Amino acid sequence: MFKRVLSKYLLVWLVFVCVLAFYWPTLFGAEAFNPFFIKDPDSRKNLMSGMIAATMLAVGSLLPYDEVKAVAKRWHKTLPGATIRYISTPLSAFCVAKAPRLPALRWRDAFRRDGVERPDADRAATSAIPSA
Repeated sequence: MFKRVLSKYLLVWLVFVCVLAFYWPTLFGAEAFNPFFIKDPDSRKNLMSGMIAATMLAVGSLLPYDEVKAVAKRWHKTLPGATIRYISTPLSAFCVAKAPRLPALRWRDAFRRDGVERPDADRAATSAIPSA
């Protein structure tokens, strides 16, 4: 029964949690505890890594045993494809990001929602764009 309910409503729960994570600062305030925001990778205060692990476990538990068994039998055909995929995907993302020679983006400025202008960051970003 648990597997049936999980397979039926997993997408609904994932969408709900994503929307909740997006609107958390608006709903509870910027100073409130935010389990979705990772301040420090070594911090034990956030719950994000546990949420990701629970999601992966839930998705993995939905795989039928017969499919896992079939993939395990044909590992010599599956392994090269998985290797190519996990090498080519990050490599192509890197090439797409570097191709237009875009200026570097600082993570702390990318996720700010407070609307405060930062002229020093804007000046640094525009100076990195080559002039025509």
